[in-house]
Amino acid sequence: YSEPTNANGIIEWNVPPGDYRYREAEPPEGYVGDTTRYKIAVNLNEVTEVRVTNDPIPVEEPTGTLYISKTDYDTGEYLSGVEFTVYDENQNFVTSGTTDANGKLRIEELPLGSYYYRETKAKDGYIANDYYYSFELTYDGQLVSVAVRNKPEVITGSISIKKVDAYGNTLPSAVFTLESSADGSTWAKVS
Repeated sequence: YSEPTNANGIIEWNVPPGDYRYREAEPPEGYVGDTTRYKIAVNLNEVTEVRVTNDPIPVEEPTGTLYISKTDYDTGEYLSGVEFTVYDENQNFVTSGTTDANGKLRIEELPLGSYYYRETKAKDGYIANDYYYSFELTYDGQLVSVAVRNKPEVITGSISIKKVDAYGNTLPSAVFTLESSADGSTWAKVS
């Protein structure tokens, strides 16, 4: 015998004393059902009250994905181990991730909205581009794909020559030539 609950969420059955089982045959719309059979005893001239609760079915929020491909500017080689951070529209931290062995990073399940991303840790030998780049997720399942290229870090030193006479006086207008060698025997002018 099945019957729906009334407008107050109540159902009443007048039954003879004894042991019974009840179960929810159909949950209210939008709620998770419970089909477990529960035992209940009914005694003469007593009302046995049972309180049954249902959890709402979770509503999935629409989300999107940021997909980053990281490569070397000159060679096109994919760069692994590069960290990117995603920020909300007020530049508050949301999440971060690191590119995989193929130089790829997927940041999934971002709620729809306006965001920024930036490189927060470069691969060794490269300089991080820490500029904030904006992107927007406007519909469920949207994939924003970006290609980020970096130039290798150029590590430089400097040479300073000061021309003086035998008494330590500065001598202007002296001309010098700078040469370099990779093997120590062949030298070429540095432009």
